Amino acid sequence: MASSAVSVFYGSQTGCAESIAQRIYDEALEKQLDAELHPLNEFQKSKVETRDGHFVVIVCSTTGNGDPPDNSGKFWRYVKRRTQPEDMLAKLRYTVLGLGDTNYDKFCFMGKSIEKRMRELGAQSFYEFADEAMGLEDSVEPWLNGLWEAFDKANGVIEVTADVVTSVSDIKESTANGGNSLTTEKTSSTSTTVNTPYILDNLISYEKMFGPLDTPTEVPEDLPRLQHSLLSVHFLGDEERQKPIHTSTTDEDDKEISSTNPFMASLIGAEYLTAPHAERKVLRLDIDVSGSGIQYVPGDSIGIKCPNRTEDVDALLARLGVSGDEVFSAEPVAATNGRAAKRKNTSIHFPTPCSVRDVFLHYVDILSSPKKAAVRALATYCTDEEERARMLLLSSKTGADKYTEFITEQHLNFAEILHFFPSCKPPLDHLLTLIPQLMPRYYSIATSPLVDPTRLSVAFTVVEYAVGEQRLRRRGLCTNWLNKICQPLIGASVAASITIKIPIFLRGTQDFHLPENSQSPMVLIGPGTGVAPFMGFLQHRYYEAKDASVTRGDAYLFFGCRRQSEDWLFKEQMQEYASNGALRQLFIAFSRDQDEKHYVQHDLRDNVELVADILLGSDGYVFVCGDGMAMAKDVHAALVGILTERAGLSQEDAELKLRELGTQHRYVRDIW
Repeated sequence: MASSAVSVFYGSQTGCAESIAQRIYDEALEKQLDAELHPLNEFQKSKVETRDGHFVVIVCSTTGNGDPPDNSGKFWRYVKRRTQPEDMLAKLRYTVLGLGDTNYDKFCFMGKSIEKRMRELGAQSFYEFADEAMGLEDSVEPWLNGLWEAFDKANGVIEVTADVVTSVSDIKESTANGGNSLTTEKTSSTSTTVNTPYILDNLISYEKMFGPLDTPTEVPEDLPRLQHSLLSVHFLGDEERQKPIHTSTTDEDDKEISSTNPFMASLIGAEYLTAPHAERKVLRLDIDVSGSGIQYVPGDSIGIKCPNRTEDVDALLARLGVSGDEVFSAEPVAATNGRAAKRKNTSIHFPTPCSVRDVFLHYVDILSSPKKAAVRALATYCTDEEERARMLLLSSKTGADKYTEFITEQHLNFAEILHFFPSCKPPLDHLLTLIPQLMPRYYSIATSPLVDPTRLSVAFTVVEYAVGEQRLRRRGLCTNWLNKICQPLIGASVAASITIKIPIFLRGTQDFHLPENSQSPMVLIGPGTGVAPFMGFLQHRYYEAKDASVTRGDAYLFFGCRRQSEDWLFKEQMQEYASNGALRQLFIAFSRDQDEKHYVQHDLRDNVELVADILLGSDGYVFVCGDGMAMAKDVHAALVGILTERAGLSQEDAELKLRELGTQHRYVRDIW
């Protein structure tokens, strides 16, 4: 009997949706289905709508405040055309999983919109829509666990079987029988403890955290599905190394600047916007984009691709016992009944052939914490029974608290996990499957192209934070890399003789832009580095006003920082815009210059009439940018309070009013 066909599509900005889609695709191949995996932008090209009874699984995240990911924008423009026939997708059976950030009103907006549009175009749902509202474990995992039963029912399959490994002996037998046959030729079979001096001394080991155990750890039954290797790796000999090695993952004729084909831009200036004694450093970088073809507008951001730290790479190489100079080739595969099968329509996120050092340095996120599924897979490579059992416990629902305390709260990365489980010897192919792709970091542009279209600036906090009971210091990868490489530019006298280049690309936004009508009044709320895009807004307004025909509406900026003497970012520019009319009024909340803390939401409440008039007017706009953990929620609550006080609305109606403004793109948030 011919196997059923299923196409798995993903829209992914950070790699999470793609990782889930890859898991679904691999499981489809394990079921011996005729499966394909595509980014959503290849939907039209795949011609799935012409295949009668074809199954489609879509996993899509939402970026910004309702925007599609970069690799799904083309798809969304295609399907949402109102000229499309109502039966365009009538031959398809589908399901959708939506991912997103609950800080946004348009949480999982793209997933919900795609699900609705698929129905409108005649597609038949075979499994319920799901979103990430309750988190990956509580929402996504149950949906994934029920997917194939729903598929089998829709496909007329009566019997549904599951292969669940419940004990250490089962795992050992599974591995021995080919459950992980895709091993590399360079993996040592001996168990050695590698000295990795980089590993921080104040990390807490499993034994120290949970105490010595009198009896062996019991393996729970509620384990996640075992994730197989999706790669086949072949180490090259001396002769094979003589062949040209690819240096890019893009097609040779793909000249468009993008995340996979970034532009090497020159850093031409750098300045700390905070005082030397400030608790946090904020750095401004000036970037030359001449020759890139980048055309930006205020509100856009740039993506920067940074490498991993050399010391982190060295620690991982030492732990794996693999030379960074080794060169390997790779091809995508999926494990199906113990044998390797080539995967259709999939790509590898690194060039091949590639050196081991380069793949860990530039292409995979070795500082990420292993997800439970990754810990589950790593457990299969432990030769020590107790270590294997502990890793399986960490990966289970039963061990959720231990996973949180040991891995999440300490922010343990892959090298550190392997350090604490010395008998774990994963082969390169499976490790590269488990470690997520190293993603670019995004920074709002703080300038206007009206000043100079070939130059732009960004500003960001150099991230350092403490985690766990030991207050372990962690550093943000990209911001600390940028801070390090730009040091020669701190000081204008030497800048002219220095050439420093970084890989960048433009990322536009759907609605975080100045209003089309320049006369519309605006409230701009941006504490800390959240003010960066608003500096671009105000600079643009100032230069636009030099054209006598342009009439400006009033703009009000609510900015907040800790202390006036430490971290009043863009102080001179703000004062200049307030004096030249680009800014009608400037409100600044210094949270720690007085006994009682004062934040931007307090200034909003102190100006109820002004803010309410813009919220309730027919053409007013409110923009919010910055921290989504607390600030965005507090600001939102303040706006709700202003509407209840000024307009006499109930809290529910005030929420509805803000939601309505969001739909009209007049209450716009860019939060992280």
